[in-house]
Amino acid sequence: QLDQNRILESKVQERTAELAQKNEELEKIVNVDPLTKLLSRRYFAEKLTNLYKSETKTPSTLIVIDLLKFKNFNSNEFALWIPELEDAHRAIGIAREINDLLREPFGYHSFSLKVSPAFGISMYPKNTAFLGDLLKNGEISVREAKQIDGDFKCVLYNEQLHSYAKRRMQIQSLLETIDFEEEFE
Repeated sequence: QLDQNRILESKVQERTAELAQKNEELEKIVNVDPLTKLLSRRYFAEKLTNLYKSETKTPSTLIVIDLLKFKNFNSNEFALWIPELEDAHRAIGIAREINDLLREPFGYHSFSLKVSPAFGISMYPKNTAFLGDLLKNGEISVREAKQIDGDFKCVLYNEQLHSYAKRRMQIQSLLETIDFEEEFE
């Protein structure tokens, strides 16, 4: 009986270790992009949510980077979260440094690739009262930055952008529900 208990206990410990390893592998699959080896959007959003729920709400800056002409390959949008950065000029300077690095063509197998980055910057608490809105505001800003002509496409989130994005959503919603035969002019 004692031998059987030890054998069973050993099997349970082995199985528990196997399950822990499989859970770790699964977490890595879910939280890490296989191509870039960077943390995934899901992981990032979860971390921002956890930060928002925590007691310490340190000022921070989020830079959303959209690599135009890169979607054909994969992983075209990235986010850089910089805790304790409150200076908008410094945030724009960081975006400019990244822009300069990414504007250089780089090799991928036998191809030479050139990407065109666009940057959306959102700051907490300067641009939003809620840490959880950093990502949404950064995405609004990067969407506007993509419309800019020139070598440096960068937009810092502000209330005017918020109003503009809200109005655009209202118009889009109305267009989806409108009876074009009766109501459209």
